[in-house]
Amino acid sequence: MVKFGYTILYVENVEKSITFYENVFDFSRKFITPENDYGELNTGETTISFASKKLAGQNLKAGFIESNLEDKPFAIELGFITDDVGGLVQKKQFLLELYY
Repeated sequence: MVKFGYTILYVENVEKSITFYENVFDFSRKFITPENDYGELNTGETTISFASKKLAGQNLKAGFIESNLEDKPFAIELGFITDDVGGLVQKKQFLLELYY
């Protein structure tokens, strides 16, 4: 049997990204490496992982396309389910202003 285990997002700042997801979605931190270049969140059965772009460059020898808020999004979506969409949107807006 095969099951989906995790998704890795390559980000500029692992600590900041994990803190954002913890605060917006109430996920709990599984761990972050002492180098702050990789971390994971407990999100249920599937883990969301974050790796620094520097670590991605070391692991993906052929390179990769970096995400950028000014560019169009990649053809990927992470879907989260909630009963309180309005509350989550308000929380996200507040935290985006706070962190970014």
